[in-house]
Amino acid sequence: LSLGEEEVQNEGEGEIVELRTGVVARNIRYSGRKRLDVYYERRWSGRPAVLLCHTTRNNKEDLVEKAQMWLDKGYIAVAMNQGSTSDVFDAIEWFKSRAERYGGDRQKVCLWGFSSGGRRAITAALQGRRQTAVQCAIIVAGAMTSHVLQVSRSSPPMLLVHSRNDGTVDFEGSLLVYRALQAVGVPTQRLWYRTGGHRPHRVDPEEYEDTMASFMRSMFGRVALADTTNITDSLENSSVGMAQLSGNSDDYLEVDDEYSDEEALLSLGEEELQNEGEGEIVELRTGVVARNIRYSGRKRLDVYYERRWSGRPAVLLCHTTRNNKEDLVEKAQMWLDKGYIAVAMNQGSTSDVFDAIEWFKSRAERYGGDRQKVCLWGFSSGGRRAITAALQGRRQTAVQCAIIVAGAMTSHVLQVSRSSPPMLLVHSRNDGTVDFEGSLLVYRALQAVGVPTQRLWYRTGGHRPH
Repeated sequence: LSLGEEEVQNEGEGEIVELRTGVVARNIRYSGRKRLDVYYERRWSGRPAVLLCHTTRNNKEDLVEKAQMWLDKGYIAVAMNQGSTSDVFDAIEWFKSRAERYGGDRQKVCLWGFSSGGRRAITAALQGRRQTAVQCAIIVAGAMTSHVLQVSRSSPPMLLVHSRNDGTVDFEGSLLVYRALQAVGVPTQRLWYRTGGHRPHRVDPEEYEDTMASFMRSMFGRVALADTTNITDSLENSSVGMAQLSGNSDDYLEVDDEYSDEEALLSLGEEELQNEGEGEIVELRTGVVARNIRYSGRKRLDVYYERRWSGRPAVLLCHTTRNNKEDLVEKAQMWLDKGYIAVAMNQGSTSDVFDAIEWFKSRAERYGGDRQKVCLWGFSSGGRRAITAALQGRRQTAVQCAIIVAGAMTSHVLQVSRSSPPMLLVHSRNDGTVDFEGSLLVYRALQAVGVPTQRLWYRTGGHRPH
């Protein structure tokens, strides 16, 4: 069955126009005054369809060449005038309710969009449900960092195309979405170019079209070209399978608050402290602090602990750029009172944090600690160094968890993996210094790969959520 001219009139003043291959049903109303064009072959049946989203400055007439390309490759093409994600939803729903009339399959729908059209396309692809759901999407220089928040295991497979030197839509958006989709096991492909600016599809048009065709075959199987009548319905398995995510929410550090004076416990004496680099023991209201110990070059730290402890977890504290370890005294005493070793270190880089971690782990037993129970804490720029070290640490610099207060940034999402340590993220939504979005994206990314993660969000508090 095919759509005749009389039926097109009933669709909203549309008209049939013959093309070099196939036909186009033009100017069909699909929502209010919005119109679209459908490119198809009269004798087709069960074909996949590609719905095309133009940019804000253009309209469906600018998609003629793109639509003809898809038609030549054996796909129905729908070029729609749209100015919002709602319009895209309307077009999807309109087509799916009429797919068979144009020789299509309502269960084989792909969205394509470039720039602002790509932004609307990916938003619709990630938010679509039931009648507005699509099976895949091709996004060219349109993904943004905010789209990471919408990624889930039910997101459709995507092909993301972008140039690293795009000065209009930041490449980081596509990269973060790609990593997020991979993290939750959604089949995802990419086509990155070093050059090309905001026109990555013009760098190597042949490679671009071949990559899109390959992606569509992986989604819907092979289709016959536009001048034939057969279609292969068998689906090919995607090269990317669903990831089996796992995470044990019980894998947190525990403190045993009970100990006996009779236990064989080791403590660090004042003579040994001298060997650590001119350190000194100072008595506190609870426990002691070994102060001003050199751990790397001229860098120094303080260790707060109890002489009779053994096997205790330790919290390594990272101060902000404007402060130093002396500003962490109150914080360190709090952790000591709660039964944890606290290490306050002067540090100005992630490398310093790694040095402090390695230093402490090599001496943990001297301070009654356990080298396998180390947590990082940091606020603001200290939090940024702490989360970077937590995500990048390996072997001797690896930690078991991290508490990050207003320090996570969107770029940290790129470093998240299944081997990342559990984290508690604390942030205020109205933080004007470090964007709340960073913590939110990291939280979602850690959850996506199965890493035990907790959050503490506040509506107010600015850059001082604590």
